[in-house]
This record gives sequence, C-alpha cells and structure tokens, in this order.
Amino acid sequence: MHFAGDDEATNHFKVVHLSGSSLLLGARNVVYNISLDTMKENKRIHWPAEEGDMKICGFKQKTTDECQNYIRVIAPTESGGFLVCGTNAFKPSCRKYMDMPDMTYKLLASESGLAKCPFDPTHNNTALYAGDRFFSATVSDMSARDALIYSDSVRTVQHDSQWLNEPDFVSSFEHEDKVYFFFRETAVEYINCGKARFSRVARVCKNDRGGERMLRNTFTSFFKARLNCSIPGEYPFYFDEIQSTSDIGKGNVIPSVVLSDRETMIYAVFTTPQNSIGGSAVCAFRFSDVLKTFEGPFKEQKSASSNWLPVKESEHPIPHPAKTCINDSYNIQSSHLNFIKTHPLMDKAVPTFGGAPILYSASFNYRMTTIAIDWQFRAADDRYYDILFIGTDHGHVLKAINKGSITSMDPVIIEDLEVFPNQPVLELKVYRNFGAGEEKLIVVSANQIQNIPLHRCQIHPTCTACVAAQDPYCAWFNGACAKTNTRSVYFSGIKFDCEYLNFFNSGSIQSLQTGEHPQCPESELKDPGIILFEVYLFYFYK
Repeated sequence: MHFAGDDEATNHFKVVHLSGSSLLLGARNVVYNISLDTMKENKRIHWPAEEGDMKICGFKQKTTDECQNYIRVIAPTESGGFLVCGTNAFKPSCRKYMDMPDMTYKLLASESGLAKCPFDPTHNNTALYAGDRFFSATVSDMSARDALIYSDSVRTVQHDSQWLNEPDFVSSFEHEDKVYFFFRETAVEYINCGKARFSRVARVCKNDRGGERMLRNTFTSFFKARLNCSIPGEYPFYFDEIQSTSDIGKGNVIPSVVLSDRETMIYAVFTTPQNSIGGSAVCAFRFSDVLKTFEGPFKEQKSASSNWLPVKESEHPIPHPAKTCINDSYNIQSSHLNFIKTHPLMDKAVPTFGGAPILYSASFNYRMTTIAIDWQFRAADDRYYDILFIGTDHGHVLKAINKGSITSMDPVIIEDLEVFPNQPVLELKVYRNFGAGEEKLIVVSANQIQNIPLHRCQIHPTCTACVAAQDPYCAWFNGACAKTNTRSVYFSGIKFDCEYLNFFNSGSIQSLQTGEHPQCPESELKDPGIILFEVYLFYFYK
C-alpha cells in the first residue's frame, strides 16, 4: 500500500511523526494524518502561505514554488496537542493544534516561527518538546548564517564558530535531564590543516535558563563532542558526515542471549564527503560512552597559530561543567561562565560501540541516507538481534543484522529491496499494531509513502533457502518458512508482547551464525547460486 498525497504537484514530504496508529506527515501547505493500517488519509490541516507573505517573498527574488509553506516541524506537546511550524514563504510561522474527537483539528494559537523553523525548505532542522519546554536547532535568518540551538529565549552564542560552525542538524532527543542534538559542521579544530566537516553530538540541560549577567539568555550547559565512525587501523578511515539517526532504544550491536545485555544507544548513518570516494557506514553509540566523553577533558586553542590541545585537569572549573546539570544556572560563577563560553568542545571523541562500523559500503552507485531499528528481536537461535533497515539515495531499503562479536563485526545483508526507483529514501519507521496483527516498515520519499513487510519469509521455498537467509524473523517449521508468532503476557496487570517460536520445543534450533538447521534434508544442501535460482523461479511462477 502507498500514499501519494497531491498527485498534481510535488509533495515535498519531510517531517514524519508516529502517533498511535496514525502518521502525521509534513508536506507543502499541508499536514496529513494517515492511517498506518490502511495508508488512507484520515484528515488534514490545510495551511498555505499568506498572500501578503508570498508577494514579499517574490520581491526577495524567490520563485513561486519556493514561496509556499513547507511544514518542517511537528512536535507533540504534553497536553495532547502539537506544534506545527512552516517556512511560510520565507517568514517562518507556527501554530498549536488540538486533535478533537470529531476527526477535526482545533487551532489553539499562532506565533512566530523565528528560531523554531528554517526560512528555506532545503535547510536542515530538528525540534522537540522536552517536558513543557520546546527546543529547536535551525537558523534564525534567511541567509542561514545564524545557526542556533534555541529554547524559550535562550540560545547558543551568536556568530561564534567555536559553538556552531555552519551546522547541518540531523536529529534531537530527550534523555534523562538533558536534550541531545546530532549534527555535522565545519570542524574549527581542523581549520589549520584545511577544511573538513565532522559529526557532532551536543547537549544542553533541560532547565538551563542562561546566566544572570554573563551569558544572559545564552545556554550555560552547551557542550559538544565529535562522533567517531571509522574503520580502525594504523590510519583509520573516517566516515565524517552524519546523515541520519535512529530513535533512542535499548539494544546491542551483537547478538545477545539475555535482555540484561541491552544498552541505551542509538544507530546513525555516516557518509564520506560528496567530493571524495563514495562511502557510507552505520555506526552505533552508547549513551554511557557519550556521558563519559562529556565528563572528560575539554579542547582549546591558546592562540590563533596554536594547535588544539586538551585542557589540563587542574585548569578545569570545579565542579566539572559538563558532568551534571546545575539546579539554577543563575548561580553559576562568572569565572565558570567564562570558561564555558570559551570551551564548548570536548577533547575526546565518542567511540563507536564495538570499535568499528556495523557495516560499511564503498560505492559510486549509492549512499545510505536514513535508518530505523527493530530493537532486540528474538530469533530462532534464542538470541536477540537489532534488525537494521537502511534507506539509500537510489531508492533501496537494506535489511541487515550483525551476527559477529564485539571484537569482530560480521554483518549480513538479508534483503536489498528497490522501493522508489532512483528517488532517495528520506525516512524509515517501524510500525506495529499488535491488536490488528499489523507490522510493517514505513518508507518515505519526497513524493510518496510506501509500506513494505518487515519480513517475506514465504518467498523461501525450501528449508535450506529459509535458514540460509539468516533472517531473524524467519524459521523453518512444519514444512514452510514462516515468521515467529506473538503472544501477550501479563505481569501485575501490565501487558507485554513477547516473541516466541513454536519449534523451540522441537529439540533442534537453526543457527543464524552459520545459516544451517539440523532438520534440513541433506538433499537440499546445494550451491548457494542454485538456491538463489530456486528463489527466482518461485518469484517467476508466483
């Protein structure tokens, strides 16, 4: 099933938010509410740019297509409503809505979108509510020279390359008492060696209201660190530019036997620069490693001609400014604020979980663009796997797992599906509705949304082909390749949806590590090419 929006014009789909069994989708002049079970439109908010704003936009030498209202923020609030922001013909504007029982939306308020939404629909941005406070990362001017992280009149330092230097914001998340921002930017610490872009994670405290006098209306808890996604070696090969992240989840980069092995973590897609050898990689990062990096030394440059070096521990303010959030930022000493203003960069980079990319590709044909994770799925070998779905800029979706160990990654590309011919995949979301038995992957391009199955176990006609696919969703049982079943378990009145396999009781378990099962007939043990040919014939006759 698919959703095509306005068939007469390019939709410019960009912002996607899952809300129960519905999908809120930001497009040009419209916010769609789409049923994830049927992929049909439930309702919409029609919000074109104001006529006067469109005329002024034209005077600024912008085209009619540019002078529309491109929805670039959809942020749910604690009260059950949501904030919507659009470019509004290069005059950003926001509205607050409430979802009503009669299948309509009630407009609650309108406000300026300055510092909340970009002017240009091509500019990257990210936004969220953390509790009752709105955080955004965008630009505050039409020329995109004033990039900022903003919340309630508090922002990052203006026009300071040490804080933000031509950033492209990717995503943002709330975690404990902080908000984290992932982005790529021109690396100020590398400028003496040339120009390069590095990937970053930055954090601010939720309760930060700026300094009382110094750093007034400016974050006192903004610090950032480099993200290290590289192939290790004597001379590591870096994938320097972050493109997308998954949601925060509890997972593990390696197959885990018990759920206690889970870590709070995130996966991200990285690429090499556009003018270098084409390369993409998927790396994972634990939040425990992020916290450890922010508890370490800072990096500084003593003078314009000096190298960037770590600050001595004896020169750190006490307490360490990046370790914990202060209850009241007005109480921070001026000497500490001066250090915070001049030392936003941490010395150490956040290491990749496992020490290397889960998978990487060097290709002139495509680059990876986005990622979604089905966290800790229990497979036929009684292990839990993070199943990766990765979009590409040529319209494909890759499904992969890592079957290796923490010291040796061994990725398996289970499927490579063409979803949008030669159209970049912009967003991926895993959706499950246990009550209706629905589970699917939502795939978004600029002009269309498709849903595809998480698994296609039935395409494997033999036991050997089924097991050799090494798909955690699939297992050979009762003469067919089938997906695991689900059941609900209740503890203290709370419902848990658990995965189980009927054949766990059969006395034999297939191995995802080797792609073998002792119950497969020996007569099926053929050359892998023959197995692929069998699958092709199965498709052909279907």
